[in-house]
Amino acid sequence: MTEQTMFSFSQLEKRYSVSKETLARAAKRGDIVTVRLAGRVMVPVAEVFRIDLAGFGHGRKSNKQAAQ
Repeated sequence: MTEQTMFSFSQLEKRYSVSKETLARAAKRGDIVTVRLAGRVMVPVAEVFRIDLAGFGHGRKSNKQAAQ
């Protein structure tokens, strides 16, 4: 049996009770890490664990914000 290493926005919208649009906006802001895999936007399992611990909406600071 293999472990899941990536999550789709569809899986995360159910997991966190948010819309795909909310996830897409968060990704665009840099609040969640995404990767493209076979043309799909996916979220690595490590990022899902981080969101589980920190809560959704407590994203990462961008390089611009960290420099200030």
